[in-house]
Amino acid sequence: MSMPSVIDEGTRSAPQDVAADPPPRPAGTGGHLPRNRALDGLRGLAVLAVVVYHFEPELVPGGYLGVSIFFTLSGFLITNLLVSEWTATSSIDARRFWARRAKRLLPAAFAGIAVAIAITIVAGDGHQLRTLGGDVTSALAYVANWHFIAQGQEYGASFESPSLLLHFWSLAIEEQFYLVLGTAAWLIARRARRKRAWWILTGAIVALSVVSTVWFSWNDDIDRVYFGTDTRSFELAAGMALALAVGATLPSRLRRRHADADADPDGDGEPDSTGHSRLLVTVLGAVGLTALVVAMFTVDDRSILLVRGGLPLAAALTATVLLSILGRGPLARALSWPPLVGLGLISYGVYLYHWPLMGLIDTDRTGLEGFGLFAARAAATLTLALASYWLLEQPIRQGRWKLTPWRVAPALVVTISALLVGGFWANSLAASRDVVAEQPDLLEAVAPEAAAPVPGPLVPLERVLFLGDSLVHQGFPTIEQVLADSGIASMAIGGPGENFLTDDGAWLDDLRQGIEAFDPDVVVLEACCGSDLRRGNSDPVTDWPATEDAALWTQRAVAATDIAREAGALTLWILAPDAATNGFYGPIEDRVRYLRDFYRHVVECRPGSGFVDWGPMTPDGVFTRTLPDATGAEVEVRSADGLHFTPQGERILAEITRNDVQTAWAEIQRDVPIAATASADACADVGGVVTQPPPVVPPSVLSVPATVRATADVGG
Repeated sequence: MSMPSVIDEGTRSAPQDVAADPPPRPAGTGGHLPRNRALDGLRGLAVLAVVVYHFEPELVPGGYLGVSIFFTLSGFLITNLLVSEWTATSSIDARRFWARRAKRLLPAAFAGIAVAIAITIVAGDGHQLRTLGGDVTSALAYVANWHFIAQGQEYGASFESPSLLLHFWSLAIEEQFYLVLGTAAWLIARRARRKRAWWILTGAIVALSVVSTVWFSWNDDIDRVYFGTDTRSFELAAGMALALAVGATLPSRLRRRHADADADPDGDGEPDSTGHSRLLVTVLGAVGLTALVVAMFTVDDRSILLVRGGLPLAAALTATVLLSILGRGPLARALSWPPLVGLGLISYGVYLYHWPLMGLIDTDRTGLEGFGLFAARAAATLTLALASYWLLEQPIRQGRWKLTPWRVAPALVVTISALLVGGFWANSLAASRDVVAEQPDLLEAVAPEAAAPVPGPLVPLERVLFLGDSLVHQGFPTIEQVLADSGIASMAIGGPGENFLTDDGAWLDDLRQGIEAFDPDVVVLEACCGSDLRRGNSDPVTDWPATEDAALWTQRAVAATDIAREAGALTLWILAPDAATNGFYGPIEDRVRYLRDFYRHVVECRPGSGFVDWGPMTPDGVFTRTLPDATGAEVEVRSADGLHFTPQGERILAEITRNDVQTAWAEIQRDVPIAATASADACADVGGVVTQPPPVVPPSVLSVPATVRATADVGG
C-alpha cells in the first residue's frame, strides 16, 4: 500500500485548524502546500483499515481499500506540489523534487527493510529465507510489485509464509508513479505554457489503466490487476484530476456559507447557487466516505467487484471525500479528530513496521489469540512507528542532521550494501529451516503405518515428480529431503496460488514438459482447492460443483491423470485433509471435500492409479490444529491460516507421502490393486474405465518376473 509517502511534504507552515477558512492556493512558494488536518485524519483512517485488515481480515475484509485511498491522496498532493511550482516559477526542478522524495521516504524505508531482514533471520521459515535476497533487492529498487507478480504472489497470503517485504509492492507503485510524473512535469514545464498538457497527461494515464485493467480482469488475473502499476494508476490519476480541477484548497465559490448575504449575495430573496454547490460538495463527501467504510466491512479481496470497476469506483469516492474536506464543513471536522490526525502523522511508519512485526508476534511464539494478539501487535507497531517518527524521520526532514552530499552518498552506499548483504546472507540459512528433525513420537501416534517397513519393490524407485499448489510447494523441501534419505530423487512443478484454471490450464503443459525432462517413475498430483476462483459465474461455495469452473477443473484433473499414466508413470493423487481457513483463501472448506471425493472417483476409474492420503492430519474427519504424540503431548501441526501446515506437520506429511509412494510402487509390481475399480457406468463422467500398462521396467533388471513385465492391466 502506498502509505503516506507524501505526509507533510512541502507543508512547512504550522498546522491550521480546519474550522478556519483555508488560505488561497499557494503561489510563488516553490511547491509548498497548506496543511489540512483533515487530510491527516483521512490518512489515519486509511492506515487503520489496512492494519486491521492484515491483523484480523475477517473483521474488516475490505480494509485493503485503504490502499486505494492513499493512492488517490498521493496523486492529489504530488500533482498540487508540481503544478504549484510550475504556476509560481514556470519551471519544475525535477532534481529537487526527487531529492525531497528520497529525503522523505528512504530513511524509514531502509529501517523497515532492516526490521524485515532481522525478523526473517530470527523467525522466518526456509521459504522466507530463501527468497529474502530477491525481496530486499526489489524493495530497494522500488520494483517489488513486479517482483511479486513474477513470483505469482497473492495479496493477503503467500501460502503460509508471505515475504515480510510483501507490503513494499504499493510503495513501489508510488515511486514508479513519481518517476513518471516528475519526468513528465519537467517536460511540460519546458515545452508547455497551458494546463491542457497536464490534462492530456492525466487522460493518458487513465486510458492506460482502463485498458490494462479490462485486459487482465477479462483473463481473470486478479492479482495482476491488484499489483500492477498500470492497472492501479487510475487511482493516482483520479487524485491528479482533482488537483488540476480545484487545486490545494476548495474554490471560494464552494466555501461560502448558506446564510445571510453569502447565500443570497444579489438580495433577490432566492438562495444563490453557490450555497447549493457547497451543500452538494458536503453531501457528496459524506456519501463517498460512508460508501468507502461500508465497502471496507463488506467487499473482501476475492470479490469480482474488485477488478470490475471496484478500484476505480473507490478512487472516485475518495476524490469526493477530498473535495469535501478541502474546505470548512462537518466532514473535515470529523476527520480532524486528534487520534486520527495523530495516526495519520505516523502512518508511514505504521505501515512499514506492522507487516514484519506481524510475522514475529504470532500465536506460536506468544500464546496469544484474538484480541490479546491484536493488542500486542498494535502496541509493538505504534511503539516502533513513534520511535521512527521522532528519532529518524523528523530529524532528517527538519534538517537537524547535517546531510551534505559528501555524507549522504557514502551513507547510501553503506546502507544499501549492508541491506543487500543481510538479505542474501539469509538465503544461506534456508536449508537449516526447511526440514525439521524426525518426529518419531508424533509419527507413531498420527500415522504408525508410515513408520512401518515397506516391502522392497522389484524395481527400485528412483524418481518422483510432484505437480501441485502451495500445499505441496510449502512442504516440498521436507518431502524432498525425506525421499532423498531413501535414495529417491524428486522434483516439484506447479506453484503456490496456481491450479488447473490458472493461465488457461498451463499445468497440463507443465506436466508434459516435466515428465519429458525428469522421466519420473511416479507422478504425484495435488490440487486441493484454489484460493477463490473469482470468475464470477456463480457463488463460489454453495454452487461451485455446478459451475463452469468446477467442470473445467475436473476435466483437466482427469487429463492430468491420463497424461501421467500414458507416459508410463504410476500416478497417485494426494487427498488433502479438511481445512478451517481464516478468510485469506476464501470459503474453500467444502471445495476441499468435493475435490477429495472427485479424485477418489478418478482413481477408481483408472486402475493402477492410487492415493497419497494426508487424512491422518484430521482424525475422524475433524479439523484440528494440534495432534497428540505418543507421549500425550499436543503438537501443533496446522498453520494459523487453517489450510497449511507447521514444520512439524510438514515432517509428518513427508513421512506419510514417502510411505504411500513406496507402498504403491511395491504393490503395483506384485499385481496388488492399490485402489478399488468402479464400473464402466459409474465412470462415464470421466471417460469410462481406462486401463494402464504397469510402470516401465528396465530390461536390465533380470530379477523381475516376465509375468509382471507383460501384465497389461495390473489393477484389472
